[in-house]
Amino acid sequence: MSCADLPGTDVLSNRVALTGRRVAGGMRLAHHAAAETAARIAARGGDPSRIVTDGDLIYTASAPETDRMAIFHSAMILLAEDHSTPAAALTTWLQAVYLLYQASRRKRGGDATIRTFLIAAGTYLLAHPPVLLHDIDLLAYVRPQKQFVAELRAAQS
Repeated sequence: MSCADLPGTDVLSNRVALTGRRVAGGMRLAHHAAAETAARIAARGGDPSRIVTDGDLIYTASAPETDRMAIFHSAMILLAEDHSTPAAALTTWLQAVYLLYQASRRKRGGDATIRTFLIAAGTYLLAHPPVLLHDIDLLAYVRPQKQFVAELRAAQS
């Protein structure tokens, strides 16, 4: 199901800068999607009781599969490049962090998998374990790419 398939929903689509000056659609944020989602589940005979519908909620939706694959591929290219300086390695790692959160491949456990990978890749590239913010996944979903990278860069000092 896509956020665009939910009538009465306000959707913010994230645009992600990739290697080679390409752009892909990233995570989407949907406002007022809970009631519509619960109604769809109920219409299919499912149990909508696990869907929280009260309050002013925002739901996330993954990018389309083709965009997720392009974003993931771009992150892997960045990490595999030869980095001539520690500053270049840090910049590359920061960009890859954002891309990996925009290219989420699993509904459950994805954040833990990405965090583990980022610590391992960062330790290799940076020669020390990088700092991950406690709400890094949320920040990657709601912040523009440049702002996210700047905030994560500041945490590395």
